[in-house]
Amino acid sequence: MIEITTENWNREINSEKPIFICFLSNNIFCKEFLSILYYLEEKYKDKMKFGIVDTRKYLELAIKNSIFVTPSFVIYYKGFVVYGMQGFRERRLIEEKISRVLYMIKKKFGDGR
Repeated sequence: MIEITTENWNREINSEKPIFICFLSNNIFCKEFLSILYYLEEKYKDKMKFGIVDTRKYLELAIKNSIFVTPSFVIYYKGFVVYGMQGFRERRLIEEKISRVLYMIKKKFGDGR
């Protein structure tokens, strides 16, 4: 899991590999979401990167991404937002969204991830 900071933000979102960035704070929902996030990282590690933004430290990144609720996530590919969702969600729903995003990337860009 990559810690996303203001220093590495541009490098990570402009990667050739999609990146799932989760915006977290110190609430109970974020603490519960961490287990889902680690599961997703293990399942999709060959297809995308995973990163965490601590909104207490990097509030400007949350504001830049219009994040008003934590946990929330945004998937970037080559510098562009391809999907985002705010608030706690079930793992199954997030897996469906990731699968759709990966399919779209493969179809649109011919990327075989």
